[in-house]
Formats: sequence, structure tokens, C-alpha cells
Amino acid sequence: VNERYLECLIEVNKRIAYMRVHSKQHKRLKAFQEIQPELDRLCFRASSKLREFLLEKINVLRSLNSNAHVLQSSIFLKYRFFNHFLIERHPEAAVEVRDSYIHIMRQYYLDHFETYQRGLMKLERVVADKADVIGMEESNKLSLFSAAKPVVRDKANVFNLGARASSALIEGEDSGPRAIVLSIASDANEKYTFEALFRSYSLALVDNATTEYEFIMQFFVSPKARQRITGSDMARMVFSHIFDPSMRVGEQFLKAYLETTYDALGVLLCVRIMSQLASELQRRQVPVLDSYVNSMNMLLWPRFQAILDGHIESAKRLASYKAKSKIDTQPPAIVRRYAELASSLLRLNQGYNTHVVALSLARLRTE
Repeated sequence: VNERYLECLIEVNKRIAYMRVHSKQHKRLKAFQEIQPELDRLCFRASSKLREFLLEKINVLRSLNSNAHVLQSSIFLKYRFFNHFLIERHPEAAVEVRDSYIHIMRQYYLDHFETYQRGLMKLERVVADKADVIGMEESNKLSLFSAAKPVVRDKANVFNLGARASSALIEGEDSGPRAIVLSIASDANEKYTFEALFRSYSLALVDNATTEYEFIMQFFVSPKARQRITGSDMARMVFSHIFDPSMRVGEQFLKAYLETTYDALGVLLCVRIMSQLASELQRRQVPVLDSYVNSMNMLLWPRFQAILDGHIESAKRLASYKAKSKIDTQPPAIVRRYAELASSLLRLNQGYNTHVVALSLARLRTE
């Protein structure tokens, strides 16, 4: 099976198609009666050979060290007519090839994304904990073994956005690299805020999903089906079977973070990342990750509101405490924290004008 075989198969397919179109018109001709059985036998032999060839190549993908995208472009797309021939001439064999590919690639992507997600988790730098609210008194944050000295911690990014906004950029001069390379980051002992890790995982997912969807459309959807809506439905079905487990890994990655985080800016940055990814997917015309984007947003927004509620309640408690204590002529720390948090939220809301963020800012001001 090679390029010469491909050329012959294309010619055979043309003759089969011609016979089917004109069989009724010339069915009484002896030549047609003699050729038809031979073409049927030839079609069956070709289908059997193509089935074995494609299944053998698909089995190569079982190796975790194999580069699926290289094999897709160098083998499968080069010989995609083989699968199109099976789809049209031997549907049962085509289904077997498709199911085998789904089964192997489903595990291939799952193994890679689970490994990548575990590696990213080791690189996280925690920004905020439960005590980091705008209404917390500095004197209340003491070390375990000292009643006089506050715990020294790097909390510069709790309320101040600073350079973290670049973590939400997918494209542009100020955006970071496409994805974090685990080996390089580990060797350099780098640590990242969660939104940078989340951006990296989501970019890897989107880039791989784009490549896979485009491959599915070319390999598993015949040219005739591609012109009909059924072709798009088929591609979505194949993609969903392959990528659903990898998308669930991303959801669990985010859930684990949201269960313990008190970083409002980090959560909102993740929201902005998903918004930019949705725009990027639309630009690429890849309609298969809508459910992933929606599920992520459904996880993010409630946690963002819960964290903001915590800030508001802490401010109320501090105001009640201050009202009963002596007058302090020093500017309270809450003023600085509020100014930093409000300014950061306003920056992240520019160009989006999200009602949830605007409402949270209004509550911070008034309550």
C-alpha cells in the first residue's frame, strides 16, 4: 500500500461510480454484466486491504511516545482517500476503523493531559488564603509562636493586579508563551499563580482540539458528507468521544483550585481567559468546545461572588469593631486594600463591562 496503490484505487473508484450510475441504462449489455462481478470482487479485496492498513497505522498511536499530530499529517491525511473509500464502499469496515481510532486517541489525549495537569499543579504559587480579606486587621495576622510580630508573607498580589493581567492574554505582544513547558519550569524552579497554569492547560487543550477537529473533518468525513450538515454532526460526535475525558480533567483541575482559593483576582482572570479562548475558537471556526467554556464559567462565577461576599462581610465586621473602639488617626489598612482591589477589578472589567463585576464593585462601595 503506497502512493501508486492510491492512484490505482482512485481509478477503480471512478469505474465503480460509473457502473453504478449507468448500470440501469446498460444492464443488458454483456460487457456490463461481465465487469460488474469483477469490480465487486476488486472492491471487496481493496476494502479488506485498506482496513488492515489503517488499523495497523492506528495501533501505532497506542505508544505514549508517539507523536499523533505528525502521524496524522504524514500518514492518515496523505492516505485519507482510503478511509473515504471505505465509508462509501464498505461502511462496516469504516466504522471499525473509526471506533478503533476513537478508543486509542481517547486514551492518548487523556494520558497526556493528566500528566500535564499533575505537572502544572506542582508549579502553583498560592496568592491568598482565608485570612486575606480587605477587612482583616494587620495585628490579627500573627505567627503561631509570636504574639507581637505579624507573619511575614509575600502578599503583593492579593489585592493589586500588577502584571498578572498579562496571564489572561491569549494573543498579543503582552501575552505570555503559548504554554508552560514542564521540564523547563521545573529545572528553573519556577512558580506561577493559578491563572497562568489554567491558561497554559486551556491553551494546550484548545490547540490540540483545533488540530484534532480539523483532522476529523478531513479524515472521517467524506467530501460528500462534508457538504451536508450530517458531516458536521459526525465530526462533533467523533470529537466528543475522544476529548470528553480530557475536558473533564480540566474541569477537575479548576474545581480543586476553586474549593480552596480566596483569590478574587485569580478567579476573575480565569473568567477572562475563558472569554478570550471562546473568541479564539470562534475565529478558528472550531465549534466543539462550547460546552467546556460554559461549564468552566459556571464554576468560576459563583466562586468569584462568594469571595467578594467574604470581603464585604469582613469590611462590615471591621466597621462595627472600629465604631466601638477609640478613634485612630492613622489611615486604616482597609482603605488601601479596598483601593487596590477596586482598581484591579475595574481594570479587569474594561472592555467586558460584566454586570456581576460592576454589581460587586457597587456593593463594595456602599456596604
